[in-house]
Amino acid sequence: MTDVHVLEGARIGKRMIGDTNWAYDHYLRLWEKYGINETIYDSNFRYYSRNAERMDRIYEQVMTRLSQMSARTANPEAKEESPADKN
Repeated sequence: MTDVHVLEGARIGKRMIGDTNWAYDHYLRLWEKYGINETIYDSNFRYYSRNAERMDRIYEQVMTRLSQMSARTANPEAKEESPADKN
């Protein structure tokens, strides 16, 4: 889902910002990356949409990953903190 949100963030309508490919082409590559297809993605999305608690847990992780990605983009020289660094 994190990759989906990155993809959606780069969309303008049916095209990608700075790209001549259709957004759907990017989805096809994304599904291929995860070994799924549109039918499987849609089925899973519908399942989790009907199971709000599970979807909330997924989106908590998505938001954490997107925040981390944003922080790395804003400050690419910053060292990523490891769990050992937090102690």
